[in-house]
Amino acid sequence: MAQHLCYDFINVEKKKLITDIARAGHFQPQEEENPAITLPNGWRFLPSSDGVGTLAPAELFAPQPVEQCDRYKSPAEFVKAADREANNGHLATALHYLREGLWFFWHAKPFTLARRMVEVYVLINRAELADELTHTMNRWSEAEER
Repeated sequence: MAQHLCYDFINVEKKKLITDIARAGHFQPQEEENPAITLPNGWRFLPSSDGVGTLAPAELFAPQPVEQCDRYKSPAEFVKAADREANNGHLATALHYLREGLWFFWHAKPFTLARRMVEVYVLINRAELADELTHTMNRWSEAEER
């Protein structure tokens, strides 16, 4: 609850609901005093649903909060949001949308999402992560061939 209250991407209504539930339960959610992540100067961290988050230079993030995509519809909504942000030069925000989409649709082996994520990783000099995701997609393909 405490983490959700501090996230930029959680909308005001959801934060109010969390606060109301905490109040009804007579407790106060508090952030961890010494978080496990230390941000380098000029960098920003954006938490994600998978628990990993996106860590990148601050200028690669959009200045406005991220929007919630419908995790029950299609990965296409996440790709569209990522493409919009990438076209505006906000590659870390684009990566966030792709990470969220991959988290919610991993079971469907979302190749389109993963390929875009590889492209963004390359653009932000994260070749090792691009390679790892490429290996994952290869395993997906091998599983489909069986």
